[in-house]
Amino acid sequence: MNNIAAIYYAQGNFCKALEYQKQSLVICREASDLAGEAVASWWIGLTYEELGRLTKAEEYMSQGMKIMCSIGHPKLETCCEGLERVRAKRQAA
Repeated sequence: MNNIAAIYYAQGNFCKALEYQKQSLVICREASDLAGEAVASWWIGLTYEELGRLTKAEEYMSQGMKIMCSIGHPKLETCCEGLERVRAKRQAA
């Protein structure tokens, strides 16, 4: 699901990407795949950011970050920077 979502995201079709990202999140949660859940949550947040829905973006990015912290995910630092960017955008709005 994430690969299909990534294609739609790259094409700028964020609504369609979101559809597949949310399906991926459900599958990861059902499978107790914490790394997959973290990544899916993160990508949902990025997509909401692209759609200008910054509150939702922060919500999903925060969820992903919490999981990343708990499992020591290697992309943690990069994701932290992204979350800070979204928070700054929300404050500026």
